[in-house]
Amino acid sequence: MSIDFSAEFDSESKALLGKFANLGAHLAEAAAWRGEVQSFGSDLAQAIQSTASSAFTNGTGELAGSFEVTMTGTGAEIGSNIPWARRREFGFSGMTDSLGRFYPNDPGKFYVAGALSQLSPEIPGRFTSAIGSSIAEALG
Repeated sequence: MSIDFSAEFDSESKALLGKFANLGAHLAEAAAWRGEVQSFGSDLAQAIQSTASSAFTNGTGELAGSFEVTMTGTGAEIGSNIPWARRREFGFSGMTDSLGRFYPNDPGKFYVAGALSQLSPEIPGRFTSAIGSSIAEALG
């Protein structure tokens, strides 16, 4: 003896599931998400400026002021166009630059990592709220 069973979603549930199928695409356009990503990116750029300014005692401010936020799909990139920004973050000890200069002791200052560490406690709350608003907007 066999028992046959079948189940099907009603049309309203199917429509709701269809909205979830496109959630990733909607997230890229959702005002709440994009706004929070842009806001967090700006806050991180400001924190980087602050940590860079305090990390370099004789700095000119060129590096600290060079960080910009660029929106990319569902996220953002925060970076600098200064060629030596990366080596100031991670260090250049024991390496030779393109001009042949050797740097025996040039440790990293980790100013970007420090800025991100300062803001990391805020990340879950900020983005959870933005995701919730975006989902509500997508499901309309």
